[in-house]
Amino acid sequence: MDFQQMQMPAIVNEDGELVPINQAINKQNIKDIPDEQLEDMAYTVKMFDTQINIVKAELKQRAKEGHSFSRYVLSDRANNKLDTDNNVFKQEMQIKYGWGALEVKSAAQLKRKYGEQVMADIENHTVHGTRKVAEWQ
Repeated sequence: MDFQQMQMPAIVNEDGELVPINQAINKQNIKDIPDEQLEDMAYTVKMFDTQINIVKAELKQRAKEGHSFSRYVLSDRANNKLDTDNNVFKQEMQIKYGWGALEVKSAAQLKRKYGEQVMADIENHTVHGTRKVAEWQ
């Protein structure tokens, strides 16, 4: 297989024209596709699930190793977590906000539930970090 010659898969439309699959199938025209053809398309997509996951994993691995791609970028994103293993912190939160505060797993959820004042209480118990996130550009 000549990997240099790979092109976007295409389908033949009702006028007999080849249309790239990313233009032929969208949320608007999918509703017009007959049930039998839709089932065939879904089955075809299902057949490629394993191969798609293999390609995604290899792409992500190469990006982590420092390879550069024109449309696929691996970037750092903030990843802040609460120190939920700290029993003193848990006790302070339970006393001030009740048992419900211990069920919440993120700072954003606590802020939604208890308002802005909770942010001062959790700041010293937040572990700041980063994680790699893959994005298509």
